[in-house]
Amino acid sequence: MIEIRRTKWTRLKYVSYTLAVVSVIVLGFIFWPRTGALSPWNAGRIIDDNVFYDTNTFASVQDIQNFINDHTPACDTWGTGRSEYGGGTRAQYAVNRGWHGPPYACLRNYHENPNTKETSFEKGGGWFSGGLSTAQIIWNVSKEFGINPQVMLVILKKEQGSLFTDSWPLKSQYKYAMGFACPDNGPGNTANCSSEYAGLYNQLRMAARQLRLYANRPNEYRYKAGRTNYIQYNPDAACGGSWVYIENQATASLYNYTPYQPNQGALNAGAGTAHCGAYGNRNFWRFFNEWFGSPLNSVKIDSPLSIKTEKTGSKLFTNMEVTASFTIRNSTNQRRDLGVMVIAGRDSNSNNYDFGSQRVVLEPWQSYTYRASTRLDKEGDYRFWISNYRDGSGWSDNYPESSAGNVREVATFVQSPPTVVSAVTTQISRIHKNQSVNVGFQVKNNSAKPVDLGYFGLAITSPSGKNADVVFDTVNQLSPGAVYNYNKEFLPREEGLYRARISGTLDGGRTWTETQYPVATDASAGNRATFTVLPSLTLTQGITFSSANPRSGDSVTTTFKLKNSSNQPITTSEYTCLILRNQSGQNYDLGCLSPSIIQSNQELEFKATRPFPVGTYNAYFSTFDGRRWQDYKTPPLETGQEVVKAEMRVLPDVVLSEGLSISSTTAHVGEQLTGTFKLENLSSSVSNHNQQLCYIIRRRQGGNYDLGCLPTSGIPPKSQSSFSLSRTFNEPGEYEAFFSLYDNGVWREGSYPPGLTGKESSRATFTVLPSLTLTQGITFSSANPRSGDSVTTTFKLKNSSNQPITTSEYTCLILRNQSGQNYDLGCLSPSIIQSNQELEFKATRPFPVGTYNAYFSTFDGRRWQDYKTPPLETGQEVVKAEMRVSA
Repeated sequence: MIEIRRTKWTRLKYVSYTLAVVSVIVLGFIFWPRTGALSPWNAGRIIDDNVFYDTNTFASVQDIQNFINDHTPACDTWGTGRSEYGGGTRAQYAVNRGWHGPPYACLRNYHENPNTKETSFEKGGGWFSGGLSTAQIIWNVSKEFGINPQVMLVILKKEQGSLFTDSWPLKSQYKYAMGFACPDNGPGNTANCSSEYAGLYNQLRMAARQLRLYANRPNEYRYKAGRTNYIQYNPDAACGGSWVYIENQATASLYNYTPYQPNQGALNAGAGTAHCGAYGNRNFWRFFNEWFGSPLNSVKIDSPLSIKTEKTGSKLFTNMEVTASFTIRNSTNQRRDLGVMVIAGRDSNSNNYDFGSQRVVLEPWQSYTYRASTRLDKEGDYRFWISNYRDGSGWSDNYPESSAGNVREVATFVQSPPTVVSAVTTQISRIHKNQSVNVGFQVKNNSAKPVDLGYFGLAITSPSGKNADVVFDTVNQLSPGAVYNYNKEFLPREEGLYRARISGTLDGGRTWTETQYPVATDASAGNRATFTVLPSLTLTQGITFSSANPRSGDSVTTTFKLKNSSNQPITTSEYTCLILRNQSGQNYDLGCLSPSIIQSNQELEFKATRPFPVGTYNAYFSTFDGRRWQDYKTPPLETGQEVVKAEMRVLPDVVLSEGLSISSTTAHVGEQLTGTFKLENLSSSVSNHNQQLCYIIRRRQGGNYDLGCLPTSGIPPKSQSSFSLSRTFNEPGEYEAFFSLYDNGVWREGSYPPGLTGKESSRATFTVLPSLTLTQGITFSSANPRSGDSVTTTFKLKNSSNQPITTSEYTCLILRNQSGQNYDLGCLSPSIIQSNQELEFKATRPFPVGTYNAYFSTFDGRRWQDYKTPPLETGQEVVKAEMRVSA
């Protein structure tokens, strides 16, 4: 049924009356689906606007088609089924009644061409080229005019319910299927339909258009939202009516379309009838409930709009992650496409700070929480609200509706956050158990307005996980630009690692900021800190030797220190001992600190002094509790750098300060050589050793030429003792000098005291040459003369001794050419050579062309010895030579 009250309209010309339409029932009956509980009937609010104008309730044409298929019977297109009314088949029954014959197009198969007006009744009962299905027509007109396709289906059912139950409907059942342009002004308030709008396509499109016009031009129609309207119970005015406050436009549109309300009898009748009843809007309400769930608040905002940060709640700050959220609930049994939901945001200059848009599709009875985050970069006033965009409806700030008490808009001031501008610091760098220290940090207000720091402070967790928080402060207003100094006493009751963090609450403890507020900076190290609390009693000075490398006989002082850094005395229960063992494990322990009462801030020093013999000593701690020893048990360290294991090397007091030396590495028989070395006593006492360091010389060809020994004992402190002895060597040969230590009656060849620098020599070699030596080898005045040139050949012998020498052999210079021909040059005859006298052999003559080889030979009066060479002075003298004489 539809009522139109307007002054003019292009299609209906000057219609100025009330049109009332009743369902045209040709065959079949109104089908009431099985139903559960219905939403409460409210004559002023039959359906909500957000449901009525929601075009996204079906995702596709196929979804509408599926719905129609699920709510209509199978088609008997050719009327072959047995007639419900007798008389053979359905087709036969129709002919007998004067109705048209098959095909019969049921709702699920119906198609219509809007341009030619051809339908499935003329085209074989189903699809044909150019024809639109019922589902397609509903989809198209819903999108075109912004009407919920569910509304179109429900109006179709309430106006022509037989199309949902009849398996072989007649064409006439489609003619005025939406009751459009069928006013109740015929005889007896019957329908008086206009043929201008006949046909399913016309009915659906014009009905959707009319429902949109009601919303677009609400003042042109009788029933208006937001005011009280008198609504009849029946087309017969005598049946009465009542005044109804219409709450929304969708309900006003239904009354403008079907201008009656059900009386109590009609409501009580359920699907039945009652005296003076009207059923159009009642049936709309019932069918919608049964098919799609409640038309009231079917989709609604089910929570207030929340704009907050995780840690600071509803107090918002720039550059923090701000999360916006609200919950939507679908209270229907249908899938609902809500389009795009967004939380819009604007600052005071209308700059856009929208949160992310989200496409929302809700399954039946589903709830969905919109949640999105952003960061606000400027201080100032902001406004946030829920907004929606749907195809065909555009942007709306009111859809979906909010349930009672759930705000959908929030206005707030966003501040620049306060920052922690210093690290969490302690009064002293090393803290001890039961030692009171101050801890603190600084906070600065960076906002142009006073800022609320809330209830905040330093949360501290002890090594065992216990709460060791210091006192928190409440600062509700910190002036712009001001710095707040947080400084509190901290008294640790445990030793170990403490973890501290800046924490606070802005909402009375419901949420805690936990390092996030006030905001951390590079200077604040993430608003976190750790500090190690040491035991009250610590080792403040480790094992310390007055000298790590003393000399045997030197007194060495060994110390360590313990300190009580707490605020109260400590009673120790163990002996803290310093153990010292040499490389053989011998005991040189130094003593202990006995159990005692150590006062607050008192430092105890252990000290022991004594000399040590040569050796390597290892020192370490050990404790004794009266029953057992615990080696290497160390007092707790103050800095971690204290020495708890130490090594001392006690060096010999006597060292070799100058190594073994010989006055010359080359000498002649009869010459005197001097050997030297020096010992030094580096200790602070006279050396006392039963040892002698001896200068040993051996000729490689055999023979003992030792120079003597120097005692290592009796050397005064910090003094030297020198060895220097000489002897004459009468035998030529290679000699080696080295040390040997005579130690308590035992010779230790090659042993000697350690060197002062480590570079001191301990061995030497030298050569003693014969008295007569070759001081100049074979020498040609020219090695490559010309034939006929005179060549002078020489060599020299010298007596380097202090006395004359009488030679007994001829020393001859042999010269042979390449053919072995003799060109010998002569000899030095046996003679007496005086001390330091040098004899020269010289021969001059020309030579024919050839290659000549020269060498020495000796003759003792009986035989020649070729290549026998006089002893060489340096070893570099030439004893074989070649000369090439050219033409």
